[in-house]
Amino acid sequence: AEEEAGPLPPGLPKGARVGPGGDILYPAIEEMALLCAHYILPSPEDMQLHVIGSEHGATKLAFAERDILYLSKGSNGGLKPGDAFTLHHLSNDVKHPVSTKKIGTVIETTGVIRVLLVEESSATAVVERACGDVHEGDYALPAATTSVPLIIRRPPPDRLTPPTGKARGYVVAIAEDSMIAGENHLLSIDLGSADGLTPGSTLAVFKVMYPTVPTSRNVLGEIAVVSTREHTATARVIHSADAIMPGDQVELR
Repeated sequence: AEEEAGPLPPGLPKGARVGPGGDILYPAIEEMALLCAHYILPSPEDMQLHVIGSEHGATKLAFAERDILYLSKGSNGGLKPGDAFTLHHLSNDVKHPVSTKKIGTVIETTGVIRVLLVEESSATAVVERACGDVHEGDYALPAATTSVPLIIRRPPPDRLTPPTGKARGYVVAIAEDSMIAGENHLLSIDLGSADGLTPGSTLAVFKVMYPTVPTSRNVLGEIAVVSTREHTATARVIHSADAIMPGDQVELR
């Protein structure tokens, strides 16, 4: 385990600490935001276990924390009281901003449930945490343990920051299908674990206004990776000097 090298300066977020080398390490994202973060998949996940309704019946269409839900499987699917699951639904397809080829589908996380009762072919669960409205049809996956990545506190990149020559890619999507991202927003990029990214990796975001010349980089901000897939990653904007949009370029710092 890492030992703190000294007291923390005032004003740092919860979970920050000083590393052995004296660098200040701070959380790349809050725990709840990480739990609720979207991701991109090239093909669908197993959606057989899903919400089939609630104890409110047809009188309630959107569910929130403490609501009681019914699931499509029970002991026949190996469910047990106490099991925890995350809920998800398919959102929008994502095309690469340059090649226009489909990258995959955005998967949104809607909440966390815990199984209370199990019948042979159904189960009863309670919504413990909600990221947004939960709906009938949302599918359930076993809840995985997640760790909030820590990143080094350092000055953000600017127009004088030289290129690193490391992995480069593009912003391909912004959370909630938005067109513009700023500080604290989540977005997706077309780099992943296959490109050497890990949770906690930081990347500069930039655009070249006249690429045929080319002109120098217009640095828009910095992002920190919070989760990775093989060829995509979800990241949080930790510094924004200007609006970030799909098609803007990223480079590993």
